[in-house]
Amino acid sequence: MLKKTQQGWMFTEEYLLENFLWDTLEDTLDMVPLQRQFSIQEGYCDIIAKTKNNQLVILELKNCEDRYIIHQLTRYYHSFSLEQPFKDLIDYSQPIRLIAIAPDFHKHNFIDRRYSLLQIEFIRFNILNYTNSFYLQLNHKGRREITVKKEIPFTLIQNDQETSSPEKSIVLAPRVLLNFLDKLSPIAKIEVLRLREKILGYGQKIKEIKEIKSIFYGRGKSNPCCQLKFISRTQTQ
Repeated sequence: MLKKTQQGWMFTEEYLLENFLWDTLEDTLDMVPLQRQFSIQEGYCDIIAKTKNNQLVILELKNCEDRYIIHQLTRYYHSFSLEQPFKDLIDYSQPIRLIAIAPDFHKHNFIDRRYSLLQIEFIRFNILNYTNSFYLQLNHKGRREITVKKEIPFTLIQNDQETSSPEKSIVLAPRVLLNFLDKLSPIAKIEVLRLREKILGYGQKIKEIKEIKSIFYGRGKSNPCCQLKFISRTQTQ
């Protein structure tokens, strides 16, 4: 679940950061989680939550520095303002809170935020190692640092190191895929997951590359061996 880098410890995959924050959101940021990977016009929002007074919160997570996180949050703000989902749970008379969570922020993020009309909060995270017990720390500028009390499950994975086992350990399916599979029959869902496991089991260099409406499998997006494309059905077969 974690790997050591020159900068310190980090999650091996972004969805693991999402899993951990989702499970600890109430205790950590005092927010009520509503949905993960929520599909809206401008893409999939990592986490949708609300405050105790029913203010909508959109959280975008990054496992590494990202130049375009302000652009993403701006598009999500636009879509939520127009569509206003969760109307029975959200008070849309209050401003929508936009929060970016990442280990660090590119200098362009600060420039984009400075000239944006929206209020966007930055929260840095880092992983603390106390004698091989690992904890997530959140640094919200102007507020106190928060160390999540729940310990991060730990499995050491060295950078660029192939596993010594002939069988590859298959990670959990990403949330965007699970959301799509929930719309299929139980048999179809099992078959898709079986096919995914078979493809990822071909070797350590086979990657799972997520996009808004599809997932590529292969050594890279430019040379995939398989693509799953999400198409909404307009009628029941």
